[in-house]
Amino acid sequence: MDDQPATEMTDMDPRQREKEFLATCHQEYPIPMNNIFQEIKDIAKIGEGIFGEVYQGNVPLLGEGGHGDTCNVASVVFKIVPIEGEEFVNGERQKKFEEVAPEVVITEKLGKLGENMSEPNVTGGYAKMYYSYLACGEYPANLVTAWNKWHEVNDSDNDAPMFSVDQKFVVFLFEHGGEDAGCYQFKDAKQTFFMIMQIIHMLAVAEIALEFEHRDLHGNNILIKKTHQDFSTFKVNGKVMNVPTCGIIPTIIDFTFSRIKDPGTNAEIFLDMADDEEMFMSTGNYQFDIYRMMRDANRNRWGPFNPKSNIMWLHYLVDKLLSKKHWTETATFDHRVFLGQMHHLKSRLLSFTSCHDFVCSPLLGKYLTMPDPKEYEAASRGRRISVKRDVKK
Repeated sequence: MDDQPATEMTDMDPRQREKEFLATCHQEYPIPMNNIFQEIKDIAKIGEGIFGEVYQGNVPLLGEGGHGDTCNVASVVFKIVPIEGEEFVNGERQKKFEEVAPEVVITEKLGKLGENMSEPNVTGGYAKMYYSYLACGEYPANLVTAWNKWHEVNDSDNDAPMFSVDQKFVVFLFEHGGEDAGCYQFKDAKQTFFMIMQIIHMLAVAEIALEFEHRDLHGNNILIKKTHQDFSTFKVNGKVMNVPTCGIIPTIIDFTFSRIKDPGTNAEIFLDMADDEEMFMSTGNYQFDIYRMMRDANRNRWGPFNPKSNIMWLHYLVDKLLSKKHWTETATFDHRVFLGQMHHLKSRLLSFTSCHDFVCSPLLGKYLTMPDPKEYEAASRGRRISVKRDVKK
């Protein structure tokens, strides 16, 4: 199936295409939008993209009797993407079923990588999707209110959500993964460094289990939650690996551009970007360079597996984190040491072919070993002395 998306629907008639997409979402018919959102409390918009909006809300949980006596609420996140309509949204044509279907399948597969510790490749680092729905109807009033409140504060780049009664949407319902890493205030370079180490292991697991490439792993597609766990545990090819958390656990989200191979069918599932010239035209940010670097590496063939793309995005993340310097404690020994580790990691990353290659390398053990403070300070003094001698000469 080289270079052909596994969820190809373009040759089907409209009703058959919808039927195929409903099957992907485990549905028999579309659900009215109001039916989904009428029970959601405290809805607030928390993000946006060209193709959709992101909201959070609280879902009531039933008591043990299951008769409506709510005892708690769960915080969830909704991603809403209008599809199949004729009207442009945010200056772009609406996506088709076949363009959204890969994201539905990939999100579901990745979320299951943490369900069974008896499997040889395990990580809980991907967004847990509760449901995906094909929905229809007008945009619910409570979502419009939430959108307007966001717009008043953030001056939205998107169009106001005004749709006809026959508009279709894909609604993703996720576990709340935390705060956007792009805006997160990290404690120090040590915490940032071990976040990257966790992400590398998450990607390594998915590379082996699903031949996964994210293909768009900027900071806004990583969420951060605080934790009391000392370590994140992964299994890579049956080997258990523990990575320090330093108080935070990242979650990888948004698989719009991602690629996997379904282990059950061997189908390559991906969004084909070969003809999307606009995707590769932007300049002025290293993020835009990464898109072109991916295309150069895969020769604009988006079906085959090329895990080097994950390394490229990690290099981008490290570069971005070093330049933004979102740290609250910068005078500590830990910060000085791991700032150096971050720079060293940046200099070495692009020499690896994949994240699995990285976690199997001797370099990983050196990164996960905390240096002795006295030895580090002595080495630092020695380096400073040698520099002074060179200057005197």
